[in-house]
Order: sequence, then C-alpha cells, then structure tokens
Amino acid sequence: MGVNTAERKVRVLHVTATTTGGVGLLILALIKHLDPREFDISVAFGRGYLLDHSFDEAGVTVYTLPTSRRVDLRSVLKGTLEVYRILSRGRFDIVQSQTSVGGVISRLAGWAARTPVVLWTVQGLGAHPGHAPWKRTVLCAIEKLLDRFTDHYVAVSRDLLDQGVRAGIFRAERVTVIPNFLPLDHVPPTIDVAAKRRALGIPEGCPVIGTVTRLEPQKANEIFVRAAARMASKMPDLITLIAGDGPQRAELEELARHLGVAERVRFLGWRTDAVELMATMDIFCMTSRWEGCPMVLLEAMALQRPVVATDFGGVREIVVNEETGLVVALEDSEAFAGAVLRLLAADAERARMGAAGRQRVEQCFNAGDMLAAYARLYRNLVHEHAAREAPSGRESRRV
Repeated sequence: MGVNTAERKVRVLHVTATTTGGVGLLILALIKHLDPREFDISVAFGRGYLLDHSFDEAGVTVYTLPTSRRVDLRSVLKGTLEVYRILSRGRFDIVQSQTSVGGVISRLAGWAARTPVVLWTVQGLGAHPGHAPWKRTVLCAIEKLLDRFTDHYVAVSRDLLDQGVRAGIFRAERVTVIPNFLPLDHVPPTIDVAAKRRALGIPEGCPVIGTVTRLEPQKANEIFVRAAARMASKMPDLITLIAGDGPQRAELEELARHLGVAERVRFLGWRTDAVELMATMDIFCMTSRWEGCPMVLLEAMALQRPVVATDFGGVREIVVNEETGLVVALEDSEAFAGAVLRLLAADAERARMGAAGRQRVEQCFNAGDMLAAYARLYRNLVHEHAAREAPSGRESRRV
C-alpha cells in the first residue's frame, strides 16, 4: 500500500549485524535527532557490544537478531527469517541496512516482505582492495546479485560511490552520498585531561599517542605496534594507547613483547570512555587498510586532536593532509612513525592542525546538514514509491 506521509509518520527499520563502531553511533544519532513527529525509527541488531544499552535507553523499539560481525551462514539465514517476520508484522516504509551482514539480511528480507523501500548504507564494500583478487571477484558477484533487491543506496564517501560504479555493482543515479556525521554534543565541552592521564597511570609530561579500534586485520594494528617500537627508540618516554578488542589481541600483545615495547604499548580493551581516552592523546592514529567514512576520525578532530592516518579512500575526504593531520602510505610503519614523531616535535603545528580539524568537522560533517539530507532522502524515496504504485494499485518489485 502507498504511504501518505501527511497522515502518518514514515516508519524506518535499521538493520545491522552489531552496534559496534561508527555504524552504531550513526544509527543512534538518527534515532536521537531526526524529528520524531515525522519519523518513527526502530532498530534490529545482534547483541554483545557496549553500545547496546544506549539503544535500550533511547526509547525506541529494539529487536534482537542472532547475528555477529563474523560471517556465519546459519546466523545469516536465521537473521533473514527474523527480519522478514519483523517487516511482515510491521507497517515499515523503509528498511535500511548497515554492515555487509546486515545488508544481506535486510535486502533479502525486505524484498520477500515487499517493504516499499529497501535501502543499503554503503559503509564499505565487501569487494574492497584489501582482499585477494579471487575473493574480490566472488564478493563483487554477490553485491551485483544483491543490487537486484535494492531500491537505493547511501554511500558514506564519494570514494565508495566511485568504487561501486567502477565495479559495476550499482549505477551512480541510484546512490546518494551522505557522509557520516558527528553531533557535537557527543563530545563533552570540557575534559580533565590531566586527571584522566593520572587515572591511566601515565607519568606527567609523557607524550601520548593512540587509537580506538577493533583488533582485526582490516585495522592493520600490527603496523601501529611496529611504528610505536620504532618511535620508542627515539622517544623512550612515549606512551601508546590502543583501546578496543578483537581476535588479534593476543597476537598483537605478543608482537609488542617481541619488539620490547610491552610496557609502552598499552592494550586497554573495550572501553566506554573512548572520547575521554582520545582527549588524553597528543595525536590520534589510524593505520587501517580500508574504511568508508570512519566516525572515530571525526571524534578525534572534534576534540582538536591532529590525526595521522593511512592513505585509504575515505580518509582523503576527512583528513586534509598538512592541514588537519598527516596522511601516509599504507603498510609503511617507518613512514607512519616518522609522521608521528614530526608532529610530536612541533607543538604549534599540532595545535594548528587540531583547531583546523575541529573547524572542518563543524563545517563539513555537522549533524544539521546530514540529518536534513537523510530526512529529505527518506521523504523522496517514500513519495517516489507511492507515485510508482498509484496507477496500478501495487508496485512490482525490481526482480
């Protein structure tokens, strides 16, 4: 049935494998800041991450899925069936998915349940350059197949749009670019950095660098540990913080011991105080092999911390090299260490880059503009569906 938005709210179901990382923060921001008089947002995800409770406290309907970040055929099938049941029972106008697993589940379930609009947010493509050529070919074929069950896309960076078009996954006219954004109320106006450093046991006057990440191959944290070891030989009092967890933790801790920096590289595990931890850092670091539009970089820049990050597609649209931070080549621990040491030796340059980073977040990644873009997209997609459906009384699906 067509939707008359003058009569009732636009109902949106967000589906994601888990709430971890920037994906969870993005959905939470949409829930908190889109006009509740116009949009009714629910969310479905697999539990087990620290941000889960924020959704429980947000006053929205939360559905639990049998999913995780690990790709498991059984959980994908069960998750698809559960989302199909949710969509079949509810009068949802849009099902929007985040993450690759969530994208498979929601697009198949949305098509089967005849949900008016099936929307996938491209935070990253499975067929990315970090995979072996054969795997990219297989994943690209899967994405092309799923395109048949997708009405529209949101790409969080222009680079992801270009990647998808070049690979023949989707056509540019079916994609809207809306970068991730950071509501500035997510960043406390004042943080007692000295007190936080004392609580972490960091001696006064020690330089501090760090990252907030998942400990998995995509993030290339072994490059960061190797860079930290290179820096330790030139700056023995340097403290490196790594907040986050994942399947590579034991391996990375062993690497730090092998390189003789176990006392200087501190693995903090999952933390609820990530923003406060970033505020203790003189420089925020990211060594990822691929990303879309990483929220954590926006958080660091909003805290006026200069960034040193590797040169993947999405980072070029966030970090302006030599203006808000430094961008270095992938997989190069020596170059990464050199960039960090350069900034640690230049207090005025760090302060200038930090201020410029905050200004860039306010101007280019502000919540007001991005929320307006999402509201406009939701309205347009629902109205377009209603217009297509009106002559026949029932829209035919894309396949």
